[in-house]
Amino acid sequence: MLRLTRRLIRTNRSTSFVLEAPADTPVFPEEKFRDLYFTQIVKFKLAFEALRKFEPRVAHVAITPFKEALQVHIEGLGQYSFDPNYPLSLLYLMSPVSGAHSYFFDENEASFLNSLDRHNIEELVAREVLHETQVCLDP
Repeated sequence: MLRLTRRLIRTNRSTSFVLEAPADTPVFPEEKFRDLYFTQIVKFKLAFEALRKFEPRVAHVAITPFKEALQVHIEGLGQYSFDPNYPLSLLYLMSPVSGAHSYFFDENEASFLNSLDRHNIEELVAREVLHETQVCLDP
């Protein structure tokens, strides 16, 4: 089971969550997980950049060089952040709609699945963006 640890951030009085992998989550060699992770976030980056043509509120889409995280800011909604955890082979999503999620790569499904309920990351983000923008995100 995924453990959720809560920590208070004193600078803005918000709460952050640290997600740890369940014992049965597959762990890949770092190089392989890096390839899987970048394949996924490049798909999201291209999809959000295409969305900008139809939705001007998509203000910022970038992969940060140091953290290798994808950050997408949608005005009036907030920021999506996709972050890797290489040692645990996890992809963390912070969604302005649904909060913190942790995903592992399932080789049988060939996709990133949620560590708790096994939903697909692409389906969740596409649903949230469609609900907010009325434009279909196609990662």
